[in-house]
Amino acid sequence: MPESFIAVNFEPFPFDPTLGKPTRPFVRWLGALGPLWFGSNLQGSKTLERKTAFRTHYDNLKVSVDAPPEVIRAAYKALSLKLHPDRNSDPRSAEVMAIVNRSYEILADPVRRARHDKWIRDRIEEAETIPQHDPQGERDKDRNDHNPQRAEPSNTRYASSEPPPQVNVATDGAPSSSVSSTGFLFWAGMLMIVVFATVVAFVSELTRQEKVIQEAKSSMPSPAGYQSTYNPSNSTLPSPQLPLLPSPLPARPVYVRPATAPNGANWPITSAYVDGYEVANSDGHSEVTIDNTGNASDVFLKLVELTAGGRTRTAVRHVFISAHGKINLESVTRGHYDVRYRDLDTGGLSRSDPFELQQFSIEGGIRYSHVSMTLFKVRNGNMQTHSISEGEF
Repeated sequence: MPESFIAVNFEPFPFDPTLGKPTRPFVRWLGALGPLWFGSNLQGSKTLERKTAFRTHYDNLKVSVDAPPEVIRAAYKALSLKLHPDRNSDPRSAEVMAIVNRSYEILADPVRRARHDKWIRDRIEEAETIPQHDPQGERDKDRNDHNPQRAEPSNTRYASSEPPPQVNVATDGAPSSSVSSTGFLFWAGMLMIVVFATVVAFVSELTRQEKVIQEAKSSMPSPAGYQSTYNPSNSTLPSPQLPLLPSPLPARPVYVRPATAPNGANWPITSAYVDGYEVANSDGHSEVTIDNTGNASDVFLKLVELTAGGRTRTAVRHVFISAHGKINLESVTRGHYDVRYRDLDTGGLSRSDPFELQQFSIEGGIRYSHVSMTLFKVRNGNMQTHSISEGEF
């Protein structure tokens, strides 16, 4: 993982956000991207299989209405990689990304998703009962209330039916009227390149091994080249010395993203503490905010207490931070700490510089530390990350 800078800010009286902890099992997302690659909206549900004349949150994420949470999350992640303002230069990318975020928030919540499904069914039933050419009236009012073409600010709160804003994605990442098949051609081309490179590497290795064997055989003396040194008085025959073949190179381990946390618990679907780990050092007032909004990879992070001058390390918090997510660690005891984390997509391991959390009494209250750090590069950052080994993690 490349070296990055982390911004740290100390605030005497921080705010108190509320954190949710839903859990869902994680599956590998590559196999779930079929609807995105082919640019199709599969309608597999019998109750919602009718093609609608209005857009839904499923349309915004390009998934079917009966898509499981793993497919929805994979679709959201793929769209985030394409549309995030840090990666997309289109001036409307921030607005489109806000719409995608809104659709994912609703479909990731089972209760809100059920309300949205009911809203879709209501619209379908309403379309069946309304005449084809009715006059402008209450129907227009309802259409205006849920029109996906209408501009919505990113912080708009919808009614219980959760009607979606509209988002369409073109192949260049800019808002467009439809999804092109270029996405499929791009992924197919990438797959062909990977397969071709793998075949070339495999053939090259076979050729190298064959060459080594041929060189070894050519250096061996032929049977006719040996001269008999048999002596009746000495019954021991000299044995020919054959050259040793070089040892094969050790196989380089291939990183595979773990399906569960090290303790066997399922990864949370959003940023939260990992189940099964103790939340220690929780009798203080200090807070540590970890910002991963600039990264497109999920992170498994530990808050580590440093004692005995840093020679003793104890992990006191274990958290999962989703791609483009953030988490706030509250009520942390004063002391010396650092954070250590694994990029779950690449397997890279890193740690931050050590930092101190202070807490002392003042007139009329208690003053304590609030540390904010980012897991991505920022200008004028005053902390650095360092690569570490598996043992140090």
